[in-house]
Amino acid sequence: MTRSEFKFAYLQPLFADVERLRGEGAYRQLPAPQPSSSLAADDAPLGMYSASTLIRNSYGAGVAHADALRRLVHAGEVDPQSP
Repeated sequence: MTRSEFKFAYLQPLFADVERLRGEGAYRQLPAPQPSSSLAADDAPLGMYSASTLIRNSYGAGVAHADALRRLVHAGEVDPQSP
């Protein structure tokens, strides 16, 4: 499927956000939770298996996947079977 065949205008807001998050060659990460936040309180008993780490890693993976889609669309390499 070529870029001209794929109608991706609805993805432009997502692609703009991804480009903004990409920065200077690396994605901006979510900050660690504030010590006084409820998320930090949830993390306290979990040690190195904190919920905030899972959330931050999942967010980063989502941004990377959206960026991969953006690059495929702009290269005209999108096909209906790619996840």
